[in-house]
Amino acid sequence: MMTFRLAAALCFAATVAIAPASSESFSIAIDPGFGQSFGLTPRAIAPPTSDETVSSPWNIATGGVGWVDTVTEGTYATAFDAPGDLILTRVVACSLAVDPDVTGEVTGLVYDSDGPGGTPGTLLAQSEPRVLQTVMLQSLCTSIAIPGALEVPSGHRVYPAVQWDATQDPDFFLVSDSDAGTPQSPIFGNGGGGWNDVRTTFPEINALAIETVYVDLDQIDRTCTPNATTMCLNNERFRVQIDHRRVNDNRAPGQVVPLGSDDSGLFYFFDPANWEMLIKVLKACGPPFDKYWVFYAATTNVEFNLLVTDTEAQTVRMYTNPLGQTAPTITDTSAFATCP
Repeated sequence: MMTFRLAAALCFAATVAIAPASSESFSIAIDPGFGQSFGLTPRAIAPPTSDETVSSPWNIATGGVGWVDTVTEGTYATAFDAPGDLILTRVVACSLAVDPDVTGEVTGLVYDSDGPGGTPGTLLAQSEPRVLQTVMLQSLCTSIAIPGALEVPSGHRVYPAVQWDATQDPDFFLVSDSDAGTPQSPIFGNGGGGWNDVRTTFPEINALAIETVYVDLDQIDRTCTPNATTMCLNNERFRVQIDHRRVNDNRAPGQVVPLGSDDSGLFYFFDPANWEMLIKVLKACGPPFDKYWVFYAATTNVEFNLLVTDTEAQTVRMYTNPLGQTAPTITDTSAFATCP
């Protein structure tokens, strides 16, 4: 049976108080405006790319700061019903630390709803582990890109989820929302012995701070307009945008270097004189290929998420690099089967 640890409850105290009860539990008393007093931010993406939409089941201004992790490994999932035909691009998890300098890794996952009784079932997608770092009593929202193109049809339910090993640091918690005004959403946890309904243990929790980021395929702008953060390639058919993150830094969009050709371009992250990435979208629509190719080379080891959108075919591809890993050269010759 899964074991949870409750980390907080909503109340009307005017100050923050932490009272350790044992090695396995403690409580936090906060005022209703904890979103300001704890310095919470809604999400780590600043901002999402122009094709992306954020779905958030929790209320950052009024929710109860929360729990949860397991004594060992923990996975937490929240239901997401696709509002249209879409591609799921990211999972965002907002966490809280009650010890200084908590560090660790978190993995984003997406499960189908084909488990018993509509619970999480088949694993559809999984990210590389993402380094996260929090400050004591400050929440950090970590954006975790889902590589490739995970298509979800309209009306279908999936379960975006996050996983971390709590043995790395037991004082790290996923934020929850226990405000009475927040609609309840199906939420599950798995400590290794199967999925359990979180509300069986904590009925007051209405939502988890797990946000879903997606591209609605019917809402993709068919016109690519180049600007400081948007590159338009291959006869302005492909829109290219990137965001990046360093340790202790907020996420920020990459900037377009004002050079390039019809099918190639450059991005910089921190300094206009320090170019980080060359990217090409090549038309290989003759046999035997019949594809558009995406090639890129990045001289960096920061985390980045690269979103390439085919504005005519209305589909996208996401490419990612974890923080601290030297970015490999990518030659994706199967990127877009959308010729001509």
